[in-house]
Amino acid sequence: MNNLSKRVLSGLVLFSLLVLIIYAASSIDSKIGVYAIALITLVIFWEFYQFFEKKVIGLVFLSIPILSITLIPNLLLDNIFYLIIISCLTWVLMSIRIIIFDNPKMNNIELFALGYLLILPAFTAATWIYVNWNSSILLLIILGVSIADTSAYFVGKRLGKTQLLANTSPGKTLEGLIGACIVTPIFLALIAFFLDYQFIGFLIFGLILTPISFIGDIVFSYVKRSRNRKESSNLIPGHGGFIDLLDGTIAVLTFFWMFAVAPTGRIGEIIYKNFLIYLIF
Repeated sequence: MNNLSKRVLSGLVLFSLLVLIIYAASSIDSKIGVYAIALITLVIFWEFYQFFEKKVIGLVFLSIPILSITLIPNLLLDNIFYLIIISCLTWVLMSIRIIIFDNPKMNNIELFALGYLLILPAFTAATWIYVNWNSSILLLIILGVSIADTSAYFVGKRLGKTQLLANTSPGKTLEGLIGACIVTPIFLALIAFFLDYQFIGFLIFGLILTPISFIGDIVFSYVKRSRNRKESSNLIPGHGGFIDLLDGTIAVLTFFWMFAVAPTGRIGEIIYKNFLIYLIF
């Protein structure tokens, strides 16, 4: 079985497992979904821990999320606004750094801070979305990112000539990114059409999601390249680890919460607050 077949099969299995978890959460106990999000978060922190050259620093890095998730989960949810804003700024600054310099080098202090600023806010946002709205939004985000990744891969393979980041992510091409920006919103809009949702909302969602997913991809690629790693682990055949599978999703979760929920004064009420939710549903 070639790598592409493994990727497709693993993706279908994991997506089916996710649907099963959501079904169990809705029919048995809603806390199952929260536990699943916490478990995935801890696995991703474990994968990130392996990037540290000094394992003592890595162990300190790993112990904090375990304590925060298990002992004081409400502390994260109560301060989610500040976590999300700082995280979004971190994503933007990191993407600018990568695009301008394309030189994957990070010390342990940078890596330590980056892990918390990217991972913890995203999964706090996922928990908030699951608890306060519904799980279908999480499924939509994961599906949208999967479409963006897949379309960028195939368009890049077929038409890709212009390399974007030779050192950080050699496989990324401008043609692949443009293809994803075209295919993803159209695909999501077609899904909306057949399911009788807001057509324009899914189209706009796809347009916003695709470049943010790309940012998530290149930032984690930058981290891996800085440690001479191609994959975060070997837990998922064809993909590598959960970071490799969910890098774009981690970024989109953070920005989605900010765009859809975060109150930012009168302008936020007009432009941001519940904007995506209104358009999509």
